[in-house]
Amino acid sequence: MKNKDALGSPKRFGHNWKKFSNLTELYEEQFIEWIKPLSKDSFNGKKVLDAGCGIGRNSVYALNYGAKQVYAFDVEQSTVEIAKNNLSNFENTKVFTDSIYELTDLNNESFDIVFCIGVIHHLSSPTEAVENLYQKVKKNGKLLIWIYGKEGNERLLTLLKPIRFFTTKLPYFLVAWIGKLLTLALYLILKILPTKSEYWNRAKKMEFWHLEQILIDQSDSLDQHKIIEMNKEFVSIKPIVETYQKLLLKQHEYHDAKLLSESSDGDMKELAKEEVSIVEADIQDLEKELKFMLLPVDQDDEKSVFLEIRAGAGGDEAAIFVGDLLRMYSRLSERENWNREIITEKTAEQGGFKEVVMKISGKMVYKNLKFESGVHRVKRVPETESQGRIHTSTCTVAVLPESEEVGEINIDKSDIRIDTYRASGAGGQHVNKTDSAVRVTHLPTGLVVECQDDRSQHKNKTKALSLLSAKLKRNKQESQQAEIASERKILVGTGDRSEKIRTYNFPQGRITDHRIKLTKHNLDQAMDGEIQDICNALIAENQLQMLAQLENE
Repeated sequence: MKNKDALGSPKRFGHNWKKFSNLTELYEEQFIEWIKPLSKDSFNGKKVLDAGCGIGRNSVYALNYGAKQVYAFDVEQSTVEIAKNNLSNFENTKVFTDSIYELTDLNNESFDIVFCIGVIHHLSSPTEAVENLYQKVKKNGKLLIWIYGKEGNERLLTLLKPIRFFTTKLPYFLVAWIGKLLTLALYLILKILPTKSEYWNRAKKMEFWHLEQILIDQSDSLDQHKIIEMNKEFVSIKPIVETYQKLLLKQHEYHDAKLLSESSDGDMKELAKEEVSIVEADIQDLEKELKFMLLPVDQDDEKSVFLEIRAGAGGDEAAIFVGDLLRMYSRLSERENWNREIITEKTAEQGGFKEVVMKISGKMVYKNLKFESGVHRVKRVPETESQGRIHTSTCTVAVLPESEEVGEINIDKSDIRIDTYRASGAGGQHVNKTDSAVRVTHLPTGLVVECQDDRSQHKNKTKALSLLSAKLKRNKQESQQAEIASERKILVGTGDRSEKIRTYNFPQGRITDHRIKLTKHNLDQAMDGEIQDICNALIAENQLQMLAQLENE
């Protein structure tokens, strides 16, 4: 039996339990907090193992909550005797002496719930202990381990660590007398200071813990796709839980500071008032942050996009501006480490493009670019203008999230016509000698997409079908949102390309986004791809709009 422990010994714990063998209401309150996310109902009709039972108080509560049978053990014989006495009124119990490292009396036993409270952090080999307990859990059972946390106890641990260095080496009776003196001192301090300690509510994270358990315990029985999806959900929930925990901690600090601010001590009162103001501001910031984190998430945010730019009003100048916008988004992609490839392009006679479609792949591409959809207006003197007059031209930009697969939109093969032809433009002699270009027509809607970028007809066909799927999905979403858009106007726009969303004024060197009334006087930098601040402002405004909408509902 292994008795060498990190922070204490079984004999010392046994000595302490003899002094504190009675059950109190406080113990049950503690137990309810410790077993979260389990509850009282979790024990009803279950076979339970209490590992490191101490005086058996937690076993008593499990039995009172309806446990069918409880096994309880501890490594120290004197402690077990106290536990047997506390559990003597229950018939469906087995209390025995055993080591968490060996579990010799549990060779053929398994349990619905195994809990180990306040023990693991005292052991020299906690990993081995956890592995042994895990072996005693039934399939779909629960293993609950509670240990002392450092969070919020840093000052206390700093104080106690050097003290424990000496007390662990002292005889029992001397440690007992030191404990009495410290208790008396603490009692007197609490009597003088007008503050009270209380348990603050823990974050309600049942869903989070349930998800974590599935990921850890059941990953072998899940298919890879399911594991990826659940892991994404886990990752998305975790920051919310952590932020909520920070908020609860700040609320606890606010409560304590508020009590101190009502103190009769002048100096203490003033310091506490300052602390109240600081903590109050922190709470407001955390509440705001949490609200934004809880806003509905666009499932397409992580997807790659098809960026479609077309020349509008303005003839040759509009086509030239298509090329300028293509360069702008290409430079932005470079800055964000996004990958990009041209799907199709139609050049204009005087330079630029009549139309160009580019695929952009990377982290959160759609989230950053989705508000780029709309009419982009340019004001400048064209190079062909001899009189020096300012012309106004337009281009339309459409940002389409890539469908995960063509089948996502259920495209019927009988609804499409696929034509092949010789590609034109850049690519050398080979590209012009083979029918590698692909044109796909969706007959029910009349949508036409083309791809000629790759030398492989098969690859061009795949890209064209993916682009068609994205367009059909966009059309479907726009029709679903039409009714909503008619009732209220979203501040950052609906993405409808009929909207004039932005003006690029070259004579004045400024760029203006009309949806949020944002003007930047860095047009040259913006045309070089430095538009992330505009993208972030649009995202933030959209979040504020959604938050206001939710609060009004």
